[in-house]
Amino acid sequence: MAILRYLARKYKVADHWYADDLKVVTLRRTGKPMDEAELTEKIERFDKSLRTIEKVFLIEDKEYVASEEINIANICSDASPSTRTDVLANHPKLAAWKERVEQRLRPDYDDVFKDLFEFDAKT
Repeated sequence: MAILRYLARKYKVADHWYADDLKVVTLRRTGKPMDEAELTEKIERFDKSLRTIEKVFLIEDKEYVASEEINIANICSDASPSTRTDVLANHPKLAAWKERVEQRLRPDYDDVFKDLFEFDAKT
């Protein structure tokens, strides 16, 4: 998915290929603009889901999702790297977990996503 996002951004393809904006995605899917109150409600629900993930899966004595060692679940959960920090700004346990996963996978992680990170830095 990350590579598709990278290519869509690099070549500035039409929104129907890969829209970053939730409002554009909603307009395309439903044919009508997203209501701002509905968007706020959905963001709040998403935030609540992130809090649940922190409480249920990031157990106090475990470094990774329900585990002391990195595993496939952790790698898949962090499969869409992004330089965006706003999504996890209110979720320090998730942010710390994401950093642990990425650190554990380095230097390969940086090599795989090098082009994406360079592109994100330019935009």
